[in-house]
Amino acid sequence: MEPRHRQRIHDLEDIVASKNAELESAASEVKSRENTITALERKISSMRSSIEEAQEQFREQQVLNQGAWAKAEDLDKTRQKLLEKNIELIGRVYDLAQEVKLLNGRLATQSEPENSMVHSLEVECHDLKAQMAVLTQTNSMLSSANAELQKTVESLKKLSKKLKDEDIAKLETSLANSVSKCDGLENSIESLKESYETEMLSLQNSHNSSDDLTKQVSGLQSDCARLRETIALLQQQKTEMDVKISVSSKEFDRLMDKNTLLCSELANAQSAQVSLLSKYEKEQLKHRETEEKFLKADHEKTILEEDNQQLLNDSGLLKEDHDALKTKHQDVNHAYHLLQIELKNLDEEYRMRNEALASCRKTLQDKELEIQDSKRMHHESVAMHELQIQQKDQELRMLQLSLDETIELDKNTFEQTALEVRDLQSIVDEQRSMNNLNDSRFRRKQEEFENLQIALQDAEELLVVKDTELKDGYTELQEMSNKFANTQKEIMLLTEQIKDLKAAWKEKDDLQVTHLPFRFHLRIYMLTKQQTLQQSERDTLRTNIDTLQFELGEARAHGSGLEDELTGARQANQTLVEEKAELISKSDDQTDVIQKLVSEKTKIKRQMEDDVAAASQMLQKLTDEKDALIRQSTGNHHKAQELHQQSADDRRKVEDLALEKEELIRQLEDNAAAVRKLDNEKRKVEQQLVVNATTALQTVQKLTEEKEALARQCTDDCLKAQTDAAESLRKIQDLDNERAKLVQQLR
Repeated sequence: MEPRHRQRIHDLEDIVASKNAELESAASEVKSRENTITALERKISSMRSSIEEAQEQFREQQVLNQGAWAKAEDLDKTRQKLLEKNIELIGRVYDLAQEVKLLNGRLATQSEPENSMVHSLEVECHDLKAQMAVLTQTNSMLSSANAELQKTVESLKKLSKKLKDEDIAKLETSLANSVSKCDGLENSIESLKESYETEMLSLQNSHNSSDDLTKQVSGLQSDCARLRETIALLQQQKTEMDVKISVSSKEFDRLMDKNTLLCSELANAQSAQVSLLSKYEKEQLKHRETEEKFLKADHEKTILEEDNQQLLNDSGLLKEDHDALKTKHQDVNHAYHLLQIELKNLDEEYRMRNEALASCRKTLQDKELEIQDSKRMHHESVAMHELQIQQKDQELRMLQLSLDETIELDKNTFEQTALEVRDLQSIVDEQRSMNNLNDSRFRRKQEEFENLQIALQDAEELLVVKDTELKDGYTELQEMSNKFANTQKEIMLLTEQIKDLKAAWKEKDDLQVTHLPFRFHLRIYMLTKQQTLQQSERDTLRTNIDTLQFELGEARAHGSGLEDELTGARQANQTLVEEKAELISKSDDQTDVIQKLVSEKTKIKRQMEDDVAAASQMLQKLTDEKDALIRQSTGNHHKAQELHQQSADDRRKVEDLALEKEELIRQLEDNAAAVRKLDNEKRKVEQQLVVNATTALQTVQKLTEEKEALARQCTDDCLKAQTDAAESLRKIQDLDNERAKLVQQLR
């Protein structure tokens, strides 16, 4: 063996070893890719489970949010009730103050003007103390309301971060209502401040006037003692009233607690009642249907019995029976016409569904043809690519043979052939990429075909549903047609009975007409036969035969007259039937007009009721405003009278009252600041809830995007692993081919 051949063998062995190493590395890469794919699948499954858990948590949180919202609404209702109670208590205190003022006015009319001024000052002090007590009560109520609001804020803070837009909207509306209520409280506080300023001005005026009256106060102490005793009695009455008010407030709180419990029980009872009412309504409908059927059957039975009785007595009642049968016949015809219309509608729907199904089938056939064409094109392209690859392989083999033969002669030709081999390899890679593109297109077409099959299955299911509906309609139509046939049979039987009764009536009349003279003549004939049987048998027989023939002719004439009367009666009956049909048509038109008028009447009635309700509401508002204005005017009048009658008892008392008022103003300002803080906290909570909702939505969106990205990455990795495996198999095949060639060359 020559050294160049040995060198060639060593080179080829090195190439085989490198190829084996590449194969091992490719196999390791495939295993690593498979491991990554399994890890990604596990990650996807864990993400799905986490998403499902998050969804369950979101649902549970929704349920909790609903409960929290219900609690917040209950607290808001209790707060409103407490405010109403506060308003009522203020009204009661104001009424008591007015009563005290009236009593003081009566006492003032009896006493001297100086005593009246002193008494008015003491009453004013007492009223101011009462107002202070009321304000303290309102402050306590506001503090309790603020505590409840803080509880609601804490409950709202505990809500989840995954609230929906509807819950946020409800929260905004409730907070807007609370803000409006707080604004109302602020307005009331401002009004109290204004009243306080007016009272301060009045007190200053009274203080200016009190300097002149200090000299007269010393001589009026005895009268003041008596008035103080009366004031003490009034204070005792007021304390008793305060005790009663506290007891009533406790009872009111207890009733409010009971009311909340009863509301919860009432909600449960209402839900149960709704279910029971639905069941009861269904049973009532069934019972009504059965009762209507039974009543109809009884009514028809009674009508038939009355008709049978009246047919024997009066022929006029036959018209009423015929009218009733005609109405039934028209009702049945109307029902049959409605069923025909419904059947036409069902046929149109069935035709439209068939057209849609035909269009779907046509599109499916087109898609199948396209898929078949794409498959055919794909197979043809694959065959062409395989032929090209075979040709290139043959060319490579020829080139390799030529290289083996000419490797010793020229190295330049070897390099050129290597370049050609690279070009051919690039062409083969391009053909493989084209094959991959064709495979992806084929997969897309196959997915479209599967989607169309799913749509076709859905359309077929819809068609099955519509077929069942059409069958049900046909069965209902057959039942109605059978009922119609049965009613027609009943009508025919009744008409036959009527004819039989008429024939029986006619026969009865004929017998009443014919049998009486026949019997009379028969008796005469028997008597004459017994008397003159021996004398003139033939003469009597002939005379009797003649008389009988004459009577027979008269009876026939009478029967023809009766037949004429019967035809006239039939014609009259026919005219009555036609008139009845006309009247029925007119009555139908009139019923339509009446229904229209009734509908218009109901609309007008509803509109009038709405107008009356609106007018009553407006009147109520006007009366409330009037009462408020009257109260305000009376209060202003009383205040004016009191201001005219005021005089200062002592500067110290005035200063104490001023200090107490300043403390009240400070308390009111503190309350206003607390309310503002609550508003700020509410706004912060709203903003936090909005932020939490947006973050929750963003996290859900991110999770969905990550899920889609992972799914895409998995599909890409799978495709890449498949392509890598195909390339590794191709490399193994090439190495096996090269090994076989080397073995052949060595041989």
